[in-house]
Amino acid sequence: MKENRTILLSTHIMEEADALSDRIIILSNGFICANDKSNELKKIYGTGYKLILNTENKKSHYDLFNLIKKSLKKSTIEIQSNNQLIIQTNEQSSQLFIQILYQLENLKKNNSILNYGLSNTTLDEVFLRITNDQYEANELIEDNRQIIEDNCSFIFNETLIEQGYDYYLSQYEGLFIKSIRIAYRKYLLFLFILILAYLVQY
Repeated sequence: MKENRTILLSTHIMEEADALSDRIIILSNGFICANDKSNELKKIYGTGYKLILNTENKKSHYDLFNLIKKSLKKSTIEIQSNNQLIIQTNEQSSQLFIQILYQLENLKKNNSILNYGLSNTTLDEVFLRITNDQYEANELIEDNRQIIEDNCSFIFNETLIEQGYDYYLSQYEGLFIKSIRIAYRKYLLFLFILILAYLVQY
């Protein structure tokens, strides 16, 4: 049923788009801001993966973070509360995540943590980042447009526009100069053709 067919789904629910779509197009202010597969959009615009650790108290958070950072170098603490630690990482190696998950499973068995989870960047986060970048770009365009309009208005107001006899005189002068240039180019072309014909003949 899917072969040789295209279904266009329009939705504001990112989870729905992520689950059902092979390719996702994100629009902002009537413009296409992104057009790619979900995984590719998450790689380009995402913030990486998040490790969610639930603990009994906050005391062990520092040690847990240092343990994870030994394997996942590009890691930072995103959220820290009394019973939860969320670590954000930009690492992409699946082998590193396997090692970390193995370590976390051992920590859970030893009751060092209550439970843990791993989540990827959501399409909602991707959408917000793309549309926010587009909003900032639009603001910059509007600022530049206003500067151009102000400068053009200034130039236009300061320029003396010719009127009456001077206006027609400048028009005839321009046409006269243009006619001379056209005649000169035709003369050069005619001379070139004569020389070329002479060379071909002899």
